[in-house]
Amino acid sequence: SRSVLAQVRDVYPKTPIKSFKNSLSWLSKMTSSQRDLDVFLYDFNHYVRLVSHNGGEELEPLRHFLQRQRTQEHEYLVTTLRTPRFDQFKSDWRMFLEEGQKKSLNSTKGTVPIIDVANQSIWRNYKKLLRKGNIIKTDYTFNSIHDLRKDGKKLRYLVDTFRTLYPESDIQAVRKCLKRLQNNLGEITDMHVQRCMLDKWKTVLAANEGAPRTTVEAIDDLENQCTLNEKKAQRKFNRRYQEFASTFNRHLFEDMFKATVQ
Repeated sequence: SRSVLAQVRDVYPKTPIKSFKNSLSWLSKMTSSQRDLDVFLYDFNHYVRLVSHNGGEELEPLRHFLQRQRTQEHEYLVTTLRTPRFDQFKSDWRMFLEEGQKKSLNSTKGTVPIIDVANQSIWRNYKKLLRKGNIIKTDYTFNSIHDLRKDGKKLRYLVDTFRTLYPESDIQAVRKCLKRLQNNLGEITDMHVQRCMLDKWKTVLAANEGAPRTTVEAIDDLENQCTLNEKKAQRKFNRRYQEFASTFNRHLFEDMFKATVQ
C-alpha cells in the first residue's frame, strides 16, 4: 500500500494520501523490530548448525535473550494496535478505499485509464532501477545496494498490484528476472544487517547478561560467517544485475510498459 500510494502519482487528492502514507510508515516502524527478531529466531537452528561445537549449547543464552526481546516487542506492538490512532486509521483507510473511485474523479489523473497509470508508474520505476544499478557497478557501497533493494521492492509491488492488466506469461517473465536480482540484493543486505545485530546483541550479552566466553566466541563465529556470505553475494551482484539489465529483459519491459506512456 505504501508503494502504490507513493509511486502511483496524482490519482488521488494529495491531502488524504499524505496522511495515509504517514500512518503506513508509522505502522511499518512499529512492526519492524518484532519482524527482525521473528526472522532471526526462525532461522536460529540453521545458525546453530553453522557454528556449533557442542550441540548448540553455547548459543542458548543468545536464543533466550532474543526470545525475551521478542516478547517485549510483541507486547509493545499489541499496545500500539490498541491505540485510538490505529483504530482511526483502520476506519479512515477502509472508507478511503471503498469510496476512492468517487474521490479520484477530482484529481489530476483520476479519470485516466488504469493501464496508462500502471504503465507510467512501472516504467518510471524500472528506469530508476537501471540508472542506479549502472552506477553501483562502478561505485559499490552497502548503502547504494540497500537503496537499490528498496527500489526493486517498489517495482515488484507495482508489478504485482497491476498484474491482472497484462498477459500472465509476460508478467511471470518480468517477475522471474526481477526476483533473481532481488534475491541477490536481499542476501547482501540481510547478511550485513544480521552481522550488525549480532555485534549489538553480543555487546549486551557480555556486559549485562553474564554470557559465558563460549557464547561470545560462537557469536563471533556467526558474525564471520555473515561477513563471508555477504562478500560471496557481493561477488554475484554484477552478474545478477547484467542478467536483469540484458537486452532481452529491456525489450520485455519496453513492450509491456512503455508503449502507452505519454
